[in-house]
Amino acid sequence: MKKIISAILLLISVTITVKAQTAKGTRYIGGTMGLTYHKVRGSYEPDTKKLSFSLAPQYSRFFADEWEAGGHLGYIYRKYEFEANSYSDLRHDFNSSGFSSGIFLRKYLMLSEKVGFRTGPYADYSYSWVDYGDGEDENNFVKDFAAGIDLGIVFFPMTSLGLSARLAQISYSYNNDKSSRDDYFRNKTFDAGLTSQLSLSVFYILGKK
Repeated sequence: MKKIISAILLLISVTITVKAQTAKGTRYIGGTMGLTYHKVRGSYEPDTKKLSFSLAPQYSRFFADEWEAGGHLGYIYRKYEFEANSYSDLRHDFNSSGFSSGIFLRKYLMLSEKVGFRTGPYADYSYSWVDYGDGEDENNFVKDFAAGIDLGIVFFPMTSLGLSARLAQISYSYNNDKSSRDDYFRNKTFDAGLTSQLSLSVFYILGKK
């Protein structure tokens, strides 16, 4: 009998812990680190390598049980490398840095008191200034917009600490590059499947307010 009562009390305790982490009024404060690498082999253009790094503090609040809404504002850095090929010998490597921002809405699906999934729509925007490294003052910029639905795994190693990683996404992105050296370059991309971006989040769980 004592074992049954103990098991019931443990189950209630676990349920309360899970509910507290994703209950209405709970707030998360933390940050997200993103890392992306793309290599595109050109046909009549040079081969392109693009490395992106972002770091963004974020804040969110549960407006209902297991429903989270929030946003982030941070820093983004990109490095572009162009390699000559048999069709083009053009090469003009450059870096860009600027700010990123975004909003999101997530639904949590907990499998246990420590592990679960979260999914929902998001929208991100970034604006970066280009530096060719030659000291010339030019009006160069890179604008990026992305929106979609992503799926991530969430892990709570402690009742007040959470970790998350993006697993998959369905997204639309629009890229607009402009420099006084070149014409406008615009690119639209639709992507669905496992994510190609390393996106990790760490957040501290605050009490209800």
